Amino acid sequence: MKVIKFILLTVVILIGAVLLITAIMPKEYKVQESIEISKPADEIYDYVSNLKNWESFSPWAERDNTLVNEYSGPESGVGSKMSWKGEVTGVGSLTISEADPGKSITTDLVFVEPFEASSNGFWKFEENEGNTKVTWGNYGKNKWPMEVIFMKLFGFKEISKDFNNGLANLKEVMESMPDKPSYSMSEFRISEVEPIAMYSITETMKMSDMEAKMGDHYGALMKHIMDNGQEMSDAPLAVYYEWNVEDGVTKVECGVPVAEPKKGNGMIEVSQTPGGKVVWVSYIGAYDNLGVAHEAMDTYIRSNNLEVTGPVWERYVGDPTEVEEEELETIIYYPVKERS
Repeated sequence: MKVIKFILLTVVILIGAVLLITAIMPKEYKVQESIEISKPADEIYDYVSNLKNWESFSPWAERDNTLVNEYSGPESGVGSKMSWKGEVTGVGSLTISEADPGKSITTDLVFVEPFEASSNGFWKFEENEGNTKVTWGNYGKNKWPMEVIFMKLFGFKEISKDFNNGLANLKEVMESMPDKPSYSMSEFRISEVEPIAMYSITETMKMSDMEAKMGDHYGALMKHIMDNGQEMSDAPLAVYYEWNVEDGVTKVECGVPVAEPKKGNGMIEVSQTPGGKVVWVSYIGAYDNLGVAHEAMDTYIRSNNLEVTGPVWERYVGDPTEVEEEELETIIYYPVKERS
């Protein structure tokens, strides 16, 4: 009888201890880890907000070779969803519920197997002089007493370890990427423009020779203008009649505007740019990355039921010998009409 009483007393004490511990321990938990990555916050945010990229740094993908992910919703940002299934990782889903571009991401996690639970994940991106402190964390509530104790003794350590491993992987991935080119673009605008009078030289050339040949042409045009006692009236420009990437050949007219052109000389002609309805955009950045602006222009034209009616031209604002290349402005014009 005494043994039974002792056992019962022990059980009561253990239960009381559990209840006391769980009563004084917080029911809510928060786990987070941080790392510094030598990349701008915007670049890291863009990478993390695309859930398909998680496969490159996920610590869970490393230890579960049966893991299969499925994706739905937008490619990135709010509403983007990843569902997973694996022998080790179980079954669950993660959805981006909030996103502040370049600054933070909040996710909703739902675990279905081997147990049912839910929590919230979060990311913070804090940039300082080109480097970014990246924080990855999770927070939620422990519903049952033993769950509180288990998470305190074992769970938090494992989660922290996973976050640290994942952040280390992310750092390696991001810092191995080449730096993104720096550029900016204005909104696309539709306008009616007047032709611009100019002296010009037209030549079909290899794309590999463009920089040298166009430089020579602009030099010859400026000399012709000065020999005629005139001044340049606007920024130099180029009209592109052909752009054959497959053969690496372009036909381009290099032009320097003047108020009242006189006569040409040899290769130098009196000409003018096309007039009429155009879509135009201002691009600021290195000439090497102008393709980005042309690709965006093509998308805009197709999306707005327009079609191109003639040669494309560019105006080059700023002297490359005096202005940093990332600050050079190029204004791009596409002559258009409504698609029939």
